[in-house]
Formats: sequence, C-alpha cells, structure tokens
Amino acid sequence: MVRSVEEETVEAPEAEAPAPKAKAKAKTKAKAKAKPAKAKPAKGKAKVAPKVRKEPAGKDAFGLRNGSIRSQAAALYASKKGATLSEVKEAVGSIQLNVLTELKEKGFKITETQEKGDGKRKITRYRLFAK
Repeated sequence: MVRSVEEETVEAPEAEAPAPKAKAKAKTKAKAKAKPAKAKPAKGKAKVAPKVRKEPAGKDAFGLRNGSIRSQAAALYASKKGATLSEVKEAVGSIQLNVLTELKEKGFKITETQEKGDGKRKITRYRLFAK
C-alpha cells in the first residue's frame, strides 16, 4: 500500500504539468487578439491647406437665411398678391405653413383672405407684411 501512496504523489506532479501549457496557449491567444501596428505615414507627404471658412449667409427682411426654402416661401407670401398653400407647394416643394406661424409670433402681420376654389371648398390666400 505504500507503493500506491508513492504512485499517487508521483502522479500529482504530472497532473500539474498540463496547466502551464494551458497558460502558454492563453498567452498566444492574447497575442493574436492584439491590434496590428499602424503603418507610419510616408515622409514628404504634401501638407493639406487650411480650410477656408465661408462667410455666413445673409438674412432677408424676415430674419431667414437668404436662399433657403423658408426664405423663398416667405417671399411668396410677402408678394403683392400673397400666396396660397398650393402655390407655395408648387414653387418650393412643401407647404411651409410653419413659416407663417413663426413670423406671426415674431410680430409680422399676416392677412388671410378666402377665395372661391374648385367646387365647394374655399382657398385661403396668405399675405405677409414686413414690420
């Protein structure tokens, strides 16, 4: 029976031997996950010119940016005859009714006149006046 105890003690160190191999595998996996080194930029690369800032766009009489869709819609509403929602939609691509409400809140005067439309429905023509 003494021999069996000695065999067990001899087997115990052999059982520990595979553990260091597992650690070695873990290290190689960690190295494999490491990011590859970035390539250094070539010398003599042309320098990029600094960005030129554009001047801010001017504002129209209503405080809207010149050339914007909202500014175009306001110009249509401010014309001598005014404009209907369908006329603005054809010219600009969208109704832009929010422009009217925003300008009304800012203190601009807006008049609404009812006109006969196709059939029973009436059409509203909006006219915008500068302050």
